[in-house]
Amino acid sequence: MQRNDDTEQAVKTALLLGAINFLVTPAYGISTSVGILMSIGTNVFSIFKLHELGKERRIGANALTNIQSTFFSNTSSFFALFSYRNKISDSLKNEANNKEMDNASKNIINGGAAVVDKITDYVNALSSRK
Repeated sequence: MQRNDDTEQAVKTALLLGAINFLVTPAYGISTSVGILMSIGTNVFSIFKLHELGKERRIGANALTNIQSTFFSNTSSFFALFSYRNKISDSLKNEANNKEMDNASKNIINGGAAVVDKITDYVNALSSRK
């Protein structure tokens, strides 16, 4: 059940980012470099805002990840004193970084799905008024 919900949210977020990129395509008519810069700029801004929105909606999961990454960053420096060539330290840092990246992608997907849901609710409300 959870996997299907995540897939549905990812599809909604991909459709949202695709629609945003589609709206930027007229900038390619001016110049290719202007279009590329506009696409990169809108993607960076959109992903940042979706991440922030997803972070607000996933408070518990973000707090748990922050606690785990803080714990692993402190223990990795402790283990670095005793490990041979920092193998333990590197593996703990990589694990913490992977969890942070996973959490960030979940925030973006959750934020994108929330925006699509709001847009569809708004469109449905407009269509029911007529």
